[in-house]
Amino acid sequence: MWRCRLWRKSAIASNVGFEILDTNHQVIRQGNTTQGKPIDFAAAGQHLRTLSASLNAQAQAITTTKEVREEWGNRFTTITGNTTKTAFEQYGNSILAKMQGFDSKLNIFNISAAELSNTKYFDITAPEDATVLINVTGEVASMSGFNFFFNGENCNSTQMQCRGKAQNVLFNFSEAKSLDLNSISIMGSVLAPNANVKFNNGHINGNLIAGSLSGNGQSNLHLFKGDHPETPEPDAESVPEPGTVAGIVLSLAAFGASRRKKAE
Repeated sequence: MWRCRLWRKSAIASNVGFEILDTNHQVIRQGNTTQGKPIDFAAAGQHLRTLSASLNAQAQAITTTKEVREEWGNRFTTITGNTTKTAFEQYGNSILAKMQGFDSKLNIFNISAAELSNTKYFDITAPEDATVLINVTGEVASMSGFNFFFNGENCNSTQMQCRGKAQNVLFNFSEAKSLDLNSISIMGSVLAPNANVKFNNGHINGNLIAGSLSGNGQSNLHLFKGDHPETPEPDAESVPEPGTVAGIVLSLAAFGASRRKKAE
């Protein structure tokens, strides 16, 4: 299934078609044009930009220690936080990124856009059902041509098993002005509300939130369901109602509150 969400007032599309399947998997072809404004794009866009900036600030405020060693011309970097450990193995211009989270609920990592653009191997290890927030810093970013691993499991070989885990992963690109997604199967959601995103020759298993979007990439229906750090409570008038923004991010901002209520 291909899904698209647009922030702008106009769009150009070609060769677009759709089918609706009923519960018996019969194809139903129908539809008509309806005039209306079901989504307040200005309010939703501002809400998501505020959320992304808040996540970025909280991620960068985390205290970490960094250890770097070099061996035979290769660089090995280890970054340790309270509940996380990130290891970058750099061989020439290629980076192997290994991220370990030990918290059962939420694990937050920081990575620069330069490190991400040179990554050829991306391994995430975290407890089952734990949320993984990967905060990417830098104005020009890219994700291209690398494999995803969950707990050492190659997602190229086990796409279906990895898609469930991907629903707990969020890449936050608050600072990005441009983001190039190319020749990659992204396991997780992407929040880049300020970026001009070019998405070609790949697909994403999660939400894709962009300032603008172009390309032929595919979006699969494995939407973000994880938690995120608490954000400051905004004014009620500045935030669109959940029904107004239905489906855009599956209430990314409200999800943490709903989980806290269940726990009480």
